[in-house]
Amino acid sequence: MKTRSILFASIASLALSACATTNVAPPVPGHLQLGAPVSFLKAAYVDAFASGALAQITASGWQAPNILLIAFADPTTAASNATIASALSTAASNRSASASGNQTFLSIGGAVVVPSSWPQPPATLAANMAAQINAYNASLTGNNQVVGVDLDLENGFTAAAVNSIAQAMKAQTLSNGKAIIVSIAPQVVGVTGVNVDATNATNLGLSAGGINNNFGLAIKNGFVDDVLTQTYNTGPTGIVLNNVTTASGVVNNVNESSTLFPQGIGQALNSTVQTSCASATTLCIPSTSKILVGEVVNQMAGGTYTIFNPTAPAPIPNQYDQTAILNALASGVNYMFSANPTPYSHISGVVVWQLGNDYAPNLYGDSYATKGAFSTKIYGAAAPPAGPNILLQLTNNGTGGSETTTLITSAQQYYPFPAINASSFTSWCTLAASGNNCPDSFILDTLGAGTFTVQVTPSTGQAWLCPANSGGIGSGSTITLTSGFHYNLQVNSDYKSCAFGTIP
Repeated sequence: MKTRSILFASIASLALSACATTNVAPPVPGHLQLGAPVSFLKAAYVDAFASGALAQITASGWQAPNILLIAFADPTTAASNATIASALSTAASNRSASASGNQTFLSIGGAVVVPSSWPQPPATLAANMAAQINAYNASLTGNNQVVGVDLDLENGFTAAAVNSIAQAMKAQTLSNGKAIIVSIAPQVVGVTGVNVDATNATNLGLSAGGINNNFGLAIKNGFVDDVLTQTYNTGPTGIVLNNVTTASGVVNNVNESSTLFPQGIGQALNSTVQTSCASATTLCIPSTSKILVGEVVNQMAGGTYTIFNPTAPAPIPNQYDQTAILNALASGVNYMFSANPTPYSHISGVVVWQLGNDYAPNLYGDSYATKGAFSTKIYGAAAPPAGPNILLQLTNNGTGGSETTTLITSAQQYYPFPAINASSFTSWCTLAASGNNCPDSFILDTLGAGTFTVQVTPSTGQAWLCPANSGGIGSGSTITLTSGFHYNLQVNSDYKSCAFGTIP
């Protein structure tokens, strides 16, 4: 089974990374339409351990989702975790504690957790999570307090195991007297083959690893409050909607790489809802549960089977048009929640993996995504500020070897650029100056305009900066970068020429 892509992007390890920029008929393209903003529940995961990416999330990015899911907590211990505490504190500092409808969850599991990772009985796991939540909540107020646990179980958990864990979590009461809210993050699969009828999805399964319905028992038993589906990364043996054979061939063959898939799977999930699931023999979601359709923010946030990889199963990364795909997704969201809500009456909203990828796509190797594009287009967040407009070309005029150029802030923070081979150059840009084959640089976006110390290694020779200074500078000298300029920092410089001038 395909699993969510998890990248741990600390500030230290990312300094070198700087990359570019009533039922109805099955859904068809003609149904898609843009319209006025619509109201729906918005949920977003945040990888707490990708500190470099987390730091790039804007205040509006934090505020746009109603539900934040902080990933990933360790249920094998009752001890709190400093990294998760920091992420919760950052979220709280950007979100109103009195905002109506906001909730925060701790997510457990993820792509690397298997059943043997948690040897303790479910009751112990649940007690540990309650202890952690109580500890975090001691320094959080209002709607920024943690209220729930999300079960992101992806690697071979049996139906009995999922049911026991969900039941134990549901039975836990926090120090404020409230029971833990339980959400799940299942993969959507076709349990009897790849085709699922969106209007009567009797073979739809919610998987905890493999082609199965192992989340179904916990849902049926009422131990699940929120169903946050992963409608991506299942792959070719997973799910295709409405594969209808006619005299003229196959029509409406919709899979996870199609922008029609989210609304199609929304309709399929909606068809499984019943008032009572007591006698159900296939997937049944109680009408009291919230159901959210899940997506990834961009290509590198998922695997080869997502809407951002329309040529699936081609490996990623590959070139794609994020703007066009997000426009189509926005049309589908509008169709579900505004233009034609009846087939989606039990669908509450959209859930996404994850905000760090959205606001720092360059840190994950995605050169085609725009910073904050998903949150801006789908969740209505304010577009990130453009920031300073700077292009920095690094040129190695030497005849052999390679050079690494590092800019050092006044606070002695070091930002090394990738090494430049002799007789070559590389250009890096801030977001505002990116494009035209000049990649957006995390380093320049972080540093912005200002005065920095230059360190060139392994060379101890001269460097030359154009157009800011009138003489050669050595390693250890200072340079000033100003918005609105192109710069050419030449190391091992044996000539004084400026390739760039003022940005038009």
